Amino acid sequence: GHHWARAIVKELSKFEEMEVFHVRERAQGEKPIPGMFVLTKKVNAEGGFDYKARWVVRGDLQKVGSDFQDVFSFTGDYRSYNLISALSVTPGMRPSALDISSAFLYAPIDQPNIVVALPHFFAPPSIKQPVGRLIKNIFGIRQGPRNFRVHSKAELEALGYKLLVSAPAIYFKITPDGDLIIATMFVDDGMGVESTAHQANIRSRFVEDVQSRFQVKTKVLTGGGDIILGMLMQYDDSGRMKLSVAHKIDKLAKLAGLENANAAKVPM
Repeated sequence: GHHWARAIVKELSKFEEMEVFHVRERAQGEKPIPGMFVLTKKVNAEGGFDYKARWVVRGDLQKVGSDFQDVFSFTGDYRSYNLISALSVTPGMRPSALDISSAFLYAPIDQPNIVVALPHFFAPPSIKQPVGRLIKNIFGIRQGPRNFRVHSKAELEALGYKLLVSAPAIYFKITPDGDLIIATMFVDDGMGVESTAHQANIRSRFVEDVQSRFQVKTKVLTGGGDIILGMLMQYDDSGRMKLSVAHKIDKLAKLAGLENANAAKVPM
């Protein structure tokens, strides 16, 4: 239980730090969008577990026009990651990957009058029927991915990145010393590759750029590798890349009670 308690406290602290809500008394007849904590336990690259708590609101109850307008958002897909992966094993290129923490909380909300229910104990006790008017996006809001994409695009462009016309989820940047950075974003997961002709021994400049605007968790792709979009991605010293979903198969086998079952060969 203490794992979940820490995860919930972390989520509430993030709301305060990012100034997500304007907390006020509920108006007569007002119907805030309800929410709930969604708890998830994910397997990490070390074989342990990461515990996360997300306050998620009922976006299905939002009303078109008053609560949201457009929800479409460009995002990276398997073709974007195929391109980055292929370039990353090219001699002289270096891959990097990251995860933006609490990504939606960075993006301003595009509708000014969305009122949501608040987690218990979040509002001060002086407010008897507290609700929160959204200032930033939270999970469950329908336009959340779009708003974050608009915000992250503006931040990357301010750092000198440009979008490919033919693939509007792939960014590129030419550094002052002439190196090339190519990157893509899948909502809050980023993956990049960059030439290292002039900066062979420093950290990824793509990661450093994103870290200058967002709090990120850097993925370690060498050695034991790390989980990228559900896949274990590893690079060895020779530059070869290995992709594996064995940890997913092990998880499914455990859920089905088959972790101790005998293997059988099946013709494919």
